[in-house]
Amino acid sequence: MTKPLIRDGWERLNTTLELLPSLETRKAIRLTMVKRWHMKKHEGYAELIKKAEPNFVEVKAYEWVGESQRRLSKEAMPFMEDIRRFAERISELTGYEIKGEQKPSGVFLLT
Repeated sequence: MTKPLIRDGWERLNTTLELLPSLETRKAIRLTMVKRWHMKKHEGYAELIKKAEPNFVEVKAYEWVGESQRRLSKEAMPFMEDIRRFAERISELTGYEIKGEQKPSGVFLLT
C-alpha cells in the first residue's frame, strides 16, 4: 500500500514491530484507513498487531486535509460505520476489545 523511500522499508518496519514488545513503556499503533485501499486484508493487519503487542490500537479514518488532498480524493474518506466494521473484525482476530470511539475524529480505540 505504501511506497517506502528506502528499499528495505518493509523489513525495517517488521523489525521495529518485533522489538516493540521488549520496550518497557506503553505502546500504540494507529491504522489510518483509506476507503478502497486499506479496508480489507484484516488478517494481515491482525498479524502485525499481534507481532507488536501494543497496549492500544487506534483504527482511524483517513481525513481529506492538508497535503493529502493533492494525492487522494474526498471519496477516499471512509464512513464511521466502515471504520466500526473494520475495528470489530480486528477485535475478533486479535482479542483486543473496542473500548471507545470518537466520531469527530473517525477513530476507534482497542485495548
